[in-house]
Amino acid sequence: MNAFRPVATVVVIAGLIFAACGGPATGSPPPGTGSGTPTGGTPTGGLPTSGAGGDLPDSGALVRVVNVFADESGPQTLDIYGFGGTEIVSHQVLVATVAYGTASDWFNPGFVEGSAGARTAGVAVHLEGSADQLIGARDTSIVAGSRATVIVGPSDNLGPRIGFRLDSHPDTGHGGVPQALADSGVLVTSHAGMPPEFAGSAFYASIGNYCLRGRFPNPDIEEIVGHPLGQPIGSDLVVEPGSHTLTIHRGSEDPQQPTTCQDGPLAQAALEIATGGRAYVFIYAEPGEPDAEPGEADLSVLVVPFDD
Repeated sequence: MNAFRPVATVVVIAGLIFAACGGPATGSPPPGTGSGTPTGGTPTGGLPTSGAGGDLPDSGALVRVVNVFADESGPQTLDIYGFGGTEIVSHQVLVATVAYGTASDWFNPGFVEGSAGARTAGVAVHLEGSADQLIGARDTSIVAGSRATVIVGPSDNLGPRIGFRLDSHPDTGHGGVPQALADSGVLVTSHAGMPPEFAGSAFYASIGNYCLRGRFPNPDIEEIVGHPLGQPIGSDLVVEPGSHTLTIHRGSEDPQQPTTCQDGPLAQAALEIATGGRAYVFIYAEPGEPDAEPGEADLSVLVVPFDD
């Protein structure tokens, strides 16, 4: 199972994970794969410093933010701040403003200097124009030469959710993101933008007549059903290189009933991918009523290419 690594904050625990069974996760995340530093509340250096490109130390890393955060007021635009200073006195500098349903450009996140020269880099998230921090995350794995994609998603019962994934790292090459199979591309998909009322619902992606299969298909099952068996959103999906229309479908919730992706589309997006190329695919929807039907959700899909 592949995941955006959730990061804890003072007030909430992020729950953005890729779940192989399809539905968005809620509640406490599984054990992390590295260290994370809480960053809830106002920074110790006082109110955030306004002004992009301000006084931030050069981390040598690059970070971008995907905004699929909506609350009871609807979709929100987010101000993203980087960190500078030390563990004793830190400050924030505005580095990006990200509209709902979009990804920011790459930026330097700065870093906070810790004891014995240790550094943590990350972001603080504010609603646009607000001095109050909504949520934030820092981590020691965001180092010089690395790139990280941060996703901010809708609240669960613990509050707003945040997680990140290393696109690349100097020690591991391409970070925790899989490489495409020979003569194909790979889509790293996530339902982290879905509100918790859709937990347990499965969604699938198709191009043409069939659901997209995972990187490790089961040929015995495929022989029975007569076509490549689709894997749900939350999986790493294989796609032929070229220009496509990516279509999102609601899948069967019965694990014994293969989903054929022949039902009506919930959302579509243009997809351009090269041989060996990679892209993130995020599905997201605004929070609805607790008894909302997933098939009736105003679902959207966002494709974020890698810069390989």
